[in-house]
Amino acid sequence: MFLSVDIGGTNTRIAVSKNGRKIDKKVSFLTPKKYDDGIDLIEEKIEELTNHHIPHSIAVGAASPIDYEKGSLIKVPALPSWSGHLLRKELELRLRTKVYLENDAALAGIAEASKRKKSKIVAYITLSTGIGGARIVDGSVDYHATPFEPGHMIIDPKGRFWPGCGQKGCFESLGSGSAFEITYGVKPENCGDGRIWEEHAETVSVGLVNVITMWTPDVLVIGGSLIKAGEKFTKPLVKFTQKKLEIYKAPKIEFSKLGDDNGLLGGIILLGNYLKI
Repeated sequence: MFLSVDIGGTNTRIAVSKNGRKIDKKVSFLTPKKYDDGIDLIEEKIEELTNHHIPHSIAVGAASPIDYEKGSLIKVPALPSWSGHLLRKELELRLRTKVYLENDAALAGIAEASKRKKSKIVAYITLSTGIGGARIVDGSVDYHATPFEPGHMIIDPKGRFWPGCGQKGCFESLGSGSAFEITYGVKPENCGDGRIWEEHAETVSVGLVNVITMWTPDVLVIGGSLIKAGEKFTKPLVKFTQKKLEIYKAPKIEFSKLGDDNGLLGGIILLGNYLKI
């Protein structure tokens, strides 16, 4: 059995797979803001989902840059109280299993790349409560000396201050779901105004052009809750990105077909790779 955990800034999801290729059962719940409450609830839900038969190793993705040596979450913009905790070690002690800890967007990128085997380089960007992403090469997360954090590249040096990274005008401060609500005074899921979505698409396209020029992918895959707005957001997003990228022809731009499950599936694939399944 394979078990994968996806700790997001808004929701946490846990899934199990019997064969390492598809999800057989899953649960979802709001991520507690307090770390102690969160890890207690994750332990409880894992035990319930597995009927106390926890696998010998599990994958955990989190919406944070990861300190791989310590097994901790370096800085969690949406969940400040989770920052710095030795999540890997604590879960291993509580569950008596080995934990593979990775950034949630990196796991989602692995899953998306698995559906695009003809593409050697896949750039994955998630537009959700925050913005994350990863560069996937030959199906694996590309080597990185520091964590991938495309959401915190600066796209407007005079822009909004963002407490998540301490910078002004980062991609996340202007293009994320949290930024959308601040800018337009409405939650993305409650906004049906096409003019607002087109304006937001143009803002987001600036960050996507930077991602393409830095990561030079065969295909750019976009996921996250914002794409649930549909064509009133996705069509102008592609249009503006292609228009702004004048240095060379834009790569294929696609949207996730795995939805909210991509991080969970990426964790399952990662486990399979480690276990050579």
